[in-house]
Amino acid sequence: MPADVKKISEFAGRWKNTDPQLYEQFLRVLEQYVFDVTFAVTEAASTEILQAQGRAQQARKFLLLFTEHLESA
Repeated sequence: MPADVKKISEFAGRWKNTDPQLYEQFLRVLEQYVFDVTFAVTEAASTEILQAQGRAQQARKFLLLFTEHLESA
């Protein structure tokens, strides 16, 4: 079953409108997490690099659900 990005964006939009300060705090924490897992790729052992890269890609896409898609909705 494919993800419905529009539904996620609608939910995020309601959250942002209800409590913009909490929403922004969530984004800052999520951005830090994305930075941390992306940086971890540079320190991963050669046997773990693909898993670390996949984790970083997934984290970035999750962040985009709450930023890019919401702004374009």
